[in-house]
Amino acid sequence: MSKIIDYGRFAERLARVMPRWDERERMPQAEFAAHLADTGPRWELLREFQQEWGYEPPGGAPSWPRWSEDAHKEYLRRLKAEATGEEEDDEFAGVDLALPIPRALDEWWDLPFNSFTYQPRLYWTNPEWPPTVRPDPSGYGVSEGLPEDNPFVGPGEDLRVCVFKAEYQYCNEWGYPAAEAHLADPRVLVSTEDGWVVQSGSISEFFLHLALERLPPHFGWTLEFTYGDLKEDPGLVERVRAAYPEMGLRPWRELAQEAYTYGAPDAIIRHDVGEGDYPLRVFGRNRAALEQVVRTLGVEPTEEMFSPPYYEGAWLDLAPITLAVGDADDEGRWKVRESRTQPPVTLPDGPAPLGRPVETPVAGPGDPAEMSDGPEAIGPGGPVRAADDSHDLVTAVGRDGGLLAAGGRDGGVRVWWDGDERGHALHNGPVTALACFNVPGGAPVVLSGDERGALRLWDVRREPLARQYARRAAPVVAVAAGKPPTGLAFAAAWADGLVRLWDVDSGESADLKLGTGIGALELGDDGTLTVGGGHGTVVLELSPQRLWPRRDLVLRLEETDWDGLEAAEGTAGELPDEILTVAFGREREAEEALRKVRRAIHRPGAAFPATAPAAAVLLDVAAGPACQVRVSVLSLLSNVADVLTDDEMPTGESAVRRLAQATFEAVEARVPMLLGLLDDPDPLVRGAVAVVLSSFPGHRPPLVPVLRERVAGETDPGAAGAMVICVGVLARDSGEPVVEWLTGLLAEEHSHEVRIAAALALLELDLEEYPDGLAPAIAEAGRESALDAQLWTGSKSGAELLYSMMSIRLPAQVDFVRFGLAAPGVSTVVRTVEHAGLSMRRWRAAPERMLPLLAELLHEEEPQIRAAAVTEISKAGPAVAAMADALVPLLGDEDETVAAGALEALARVGDSRCLPVLIGSGMRRCSEYAVAGMAAHATELLPHLRAFLGASSGAGPGADLGAAGHEDARLTAVLHGLRHWNVAPLLPELLGLLERGVAVADVASLLAGLGAAASDAVPALRARLDDDIPQIRRDAAWALWWITGDAGEPLRVLGPCLSETLDDTTAQRLFDLGTAAAPAAPLVEPLLEDERTAGAAACVLYRSTGDTERTLPHLTAAVAATPVGMLAIRCLTEIGSPAAATIPALQRIAGSAYVQATAPEDDLIATDLTYRDLAATALARVTGP
Repeated sequence: MSKIIDYGRFAERLARVMPRWDERERMPQAEFAAHLADTGPRWELLREFQQEWGYEPPGGAPSWPRWSEDAHKEYLRRLKAEATGEEEDDEFAGVDLALPIPRALDEWWDLPFNSFTYQPRLYWTNPEWPPTVRPDPSGYGVSEGLPEDNPFVGPGEDLRVCVFKAEYQYCNEWGYPAAEAHLADPRVLVSTEDGWVVQSGSISEFFLHLALERLPPHFGWTLEFTYGDLKEDPGLVERVRAAYPEMGLRPWRELAQEAYTYGAPDAIIRHDVGEGDYPLRVFGRNRAALEQVVRTLGVEPTEEMFSPPYYEGAWLDLAPITLAVGDADDEGRWKVRESRTQPPVTLPDGPAPLGRPVETPVAGPGDPAEMSDGPEAIGPGGPVRAADDSHDLVTAVGRDGGLLAAGGRDGGVRVWWDGDERGHALHNGPVTALACFNVPGGAPVVLSGDERGALRLWDVRREPLARQYARRAAPVVAVAAGKPPTGLAFAAAWADGLVRLWDVDSGESADLKLGTGIGALELGDDGTLTVGGGHGTVVLELSPQRLWPRRDLVLRLEETDWDGLEAAEGTAGELPDEILTVAFGREREAEEALRKVRRAIHRPGAAFPATAPAAAVLLDVAAGPACQVRVSVLSLLSNVADVLTDDEMPTGESAVRRLAQATFEAVEARVPMLLGLLDDPDPLVRGAVAVVLSSFPGHRPPLVPVLRERVAGETDPGAAGAMVICVGVLARDSGEPVVEWLTGLLAEEHSHEVRIAAALALLELDLEEYPDGLAPAIAEAGRESALDAQLWTGSKSGAELLYSMMSIRLPAQVDFVRFGLAAPGVSTVVRTVEHAGLSMRRWRAAPERMLPLLAELLHEEEPQIRAAAVTEISKAGPAVAAMADALVPLLGDEDETVAAGALEALARVGDSRCLPVLIGSGMRRCSEYAVAGMAAHATELLPHLRAFLGASSGAGPGADLGAAGHEDARLTAVLHGLRHWNVAPLLPELLGLLERGVAVADVASLLAGLGAAASDAVPALRARLDDDIPQIRRDAAWALWWITGDAGEPLRVLGPCLSETLDDTTAQRLFDLGTAAAPAAPLVEPLLEDERTAGAAACVLYRSTGDTERTLPHLTAAVAATPVGMLAIRCLTEIGSPAAATIPALQRIAGSAYVQATAPEDDLIATDLTYRDLAATALARVTGP
């Protein structure tokens, strides 16, 4: 690859040879047909491109021939049946034999350099031969034909598509229009979610584009950018487009991808605007090409960004081999045990020869080396014989006991075994090395290599495998087979000095760059490799673990039938490859693979047949030093071990619980190995191990004493802290006495991390009374610490974890807030105030405990503290009324934020003392919750509201806020708050807003609440039924329904929405309509069948029809602290004792110590109190007489 090829000019190469469809209308039909038929230059471009990226045709028979023998015979029978009318089993039911097959497709199959037929694993696609039509009469094909109004064929022409290629799992299919089957090189279409679209201008162009998609990632260097990379550098794609021209190909469509290609010197840039794994990938013929692209794009490269080729075809530049006793590999894979100067010898028996390839004249008929007589060798073109029986040369021989083999200059290999002689043309050049081996209790095998660098493996009891065992650019100079202690192994040496060793059981290989001059190899039973040549002979002592680090894991994975195990999404067949990537991949690749493993084996409250065996293997992965994501692996192991205790895990005996128990036991069985990892050099791993160990409080012997001892000797404060937390978690469940020990760790002499961890551990114990040192430790939690990086904290900091744990222990919260508010430093106090607010929105009893503490801050000199306190107080619901006297002075606070917070808090509880400030602000200084809270003072506020709404509609003084369709944020807040008022006195102003198109949706909702009293608004609302904005149309329809009681017009607008789903707002509106919603029942009833909408639908149907029998099961299931759940509770209040099954759920909502509602935090506490009261009322009704 020395010559630089500029793929920025690839479009020119393409244009010179590919069909010019844009000229079809201007060409005579015969001329265009001849133009299409000129495929030679197109195939030459394919050959050139493949060669440029390192693909070389191996010769011999293709691995994927066009026909298998059986398929060919069946096809001939099918042709005969077509001609004679005889009935035949129709394997080719999807083939229309009347259609011609384009010449280009025939030619492609026969190309001697076809990289698909010789190396199909480069492609992972399935050919369809003969092409099958779509729609497929056999029912096998997945795609449809072309629609009537397609742009590809004319009226009345054949709408079928002839598919000749499919993505590996048939997610996409590629084919040509049946109407163009008569053309030599027709266009290629691809099936997508949008139907058939053009993929390529011809079959020949398609196969070139397919090679461009597949070969560079395999043979070239790769640079990948993630979606996160593009988010961090949003201009990267534009820089690509500006710097590099497109290559002249249509976007590649496959598996939701839509990829455009750009050309650079020795590089191809692929930009996917679809949904592929990587939005931007760069492929280079060498690393230097990628580095140049990176420099051009202004990207700061890291070593991890570059991935080397999967196939290294280049001839290595190595010096002659020179090894002495004691020399060793840098990776510890081998060490020279012995060195001799004598040349290699041919052994009289056993795997032979150790020495060099030979050239022996054929002695004559009957000689074992004779290559011309005896059984014919079947090659790609038929029988193979020597060109000249008397002068052909045997170029390599091998022997192992009764197995003898010889290779010839013509590429043939002949064996004599078990009294039989057989031969095959295995190579596309002279055989240069050969070895035989009788596998004990198994197969007689022959391993042969040729001067073109190819290796072939032949179990002589069977036909040879069509594909090569391996191939490199240099000639093969020596091969060997043997059985070291690890099992059957092969070795091969190439002329450029590379030696490759295979472990046959696992398929793993290792490359040793020993040097040139090698002429012979031998694998010893003692685990040695003897290397001979002109330099003499050296014996290398091999380390299997270093040679094949993946071997043990591969074999371990092969012990399980993963395809037969169910995972979260289908079978677990892909898990072995992903686990291997987790174990040995680079960090980014390993994290992505682990994400896929997690998705396959873990769900909250669920376990799968694949979970336990995968967890057992992942434990070995976590212990392996090669894994770069061990902390993440340990995190997953902790998750799967804890599934058994998940809140979502079904109770009682069940298949899911049995699977979860098996997973728990699989992880616990390896606790001794996990304890060994507490000596790992990485403190993050040591800390992560503690997280996993915390899942086993019942383990014997107990883990707490072991961990306490480890804490004493741990040098990393983060890891020590993680172990301390683990002790608390274990002791919580096991009851072991650790309080005194943990209390001692709160002392100042211990590290900041250990003190925080001790506080966390004590919180885990849920004590009735906490030690005095807990609050000071908690108050320090805001400092950065080594604990923040530990697995215990996840995405949180140690402080955030501490606060979240306190949120489930109110006494600790109160102690912490009291201590934190007294601590020095404004930021510490403000942070403590914020956590007091979080506590109030977590615990129902917290406002009573926290508000007095916050009230003490309202007179603080520092305005930031006063502002924080008044903000949290304003969100505390009705309990704020008790704080009103302390808040009133702050209405005139010099700090505007403090004054606004005090106004908000007082208005929410309807305190009249805030009226002057509220009126003075022109109603522009309060939220919707404040407006709602002041409903009792409507008399005083109505004149000011009229002025505000008049100004907003453009009808009053200072009318500068309104414009058609404009919704000012302040106006929206006021209108939302007025939903809690009787707005009849404001009807003229609301009509003014409606007529001028201001805040139409909110105004319509208010008018709906007035019912018939808003009849004057009906004409304006009807006019809005055809508004361009869907939401306005719907809100107008709802208002009409409420005002008129007639569902006719509203359902014309609302019907399509009602038949699809019921959101919270829609369900509430229909519920409030009561029996007036009955006309919507036929639309709502089908939604009972969808678990996502069944609860809301049941509420509406019960309210409008009174049907208890159909709705009660769904109402029961819907009970929850949600808007729809509250509607269900209101229905159950009416139903009474027949709803007894809801008692536990109602008790939880009415009696829980925790806030149950989910709502914006500004209104969460008030909403939760409403929910609590509704549930209590329903509970009394359901349990009463």
